[in-house]
Amino acid sequence: MTSRPPSGPGPDAAGLEPYSQGLRQVHAPLASSGPESTTLHIKGHSRPPGRSVAGWFAWTHTLRWRLFLTYVGTLVVLLGVLGIVLNVIVGSVLYQEERARFTAQVLANVTVNQRFFDQEVSGTQATCIGATSYQQAFEDTIAEPLKRGFPAITSVYLLDRNGSVIAPGSPSGTLETEPPYFNRADLTHIQSKIAVARQQVTGLGYLTSDYYETTDAGGQRLGVMLIAIRYDISSRCAALLPASVRDIGIVQIVTDYARLSAELSALHLVLVRFWSEL
Repeated sequence: MTSRPPSGPGPDAAGLEPYSQGLRQVHAPLASSGPESTTLHIKGHSRPPGRSVAGWFAWTHTLRWRLFLTYVGTLVVLLGVLGIVLNVIVGSVLYQEERARFTAQVLANVTVNQRFFDQEVSGTQATCIGATSYQQAFEDTIAEPLKRGFPAITSVYLLDRNGSVIAPGSPSGTLETEPPYFNRADLTHIQSKIAVARQQVTGLGYLTSDYYETTDAGGQRLGVMLIAIRYDISSRCAALLPASVRDIGIVQIVTDYARLSAELSALHLVLVRFWSEL
């Protein structure tokens, strides 16, 4: 038996085959045809792109936030409408109540106090002791009690049947002149009511009344009450004829509703504070 030199492991020994010498090649680097050039790419610190304006408000596009903003907007609108309605309605109601109170109390005051007015003009006993002029009697028994009882009253005048001042109830009043906040239309209206009432009432006292509203130079709302009365202009001792002691006059009372204006100002302040806290 001829002996064979030991051979290397077969292909199945380790699953590897020896690398053939014929397959071994040396790959040399490719030489550039031109001069050697080197390009450097420097990568600096990259800054993230900033958020756009739309990005800041992207949360508002969600359904939850849109519903929330809708509810808030609706609530603000409803509160605004409610505030305006309350201001108008409450102001109107307060003015109506104040006007009713003013007209009723002023009318009652003048009607009751005219008895004392006539007593001062006529005096007492047969010799008319203590008789005064109707101007002074009007000031003492009608004008002053009204201004003391109602601080909102700014002036009280006694007018003759033609609308001229004959007994000023305030320092600014001037005799034989037209009173403030009283024009020809107001005079015509009260005269027409007097013409009807004088046929029904023949004695002293209240005949008829009228009320209207106006504004002063500053836009302040004013109430004007006119009360027609029949009164004595002199005592029976000074009169030559019984018919000459009586006449028909018009009591004019002007109010600026000061108390009501203060209440409305307080209401406006509350509404302003409420809106500022929303």
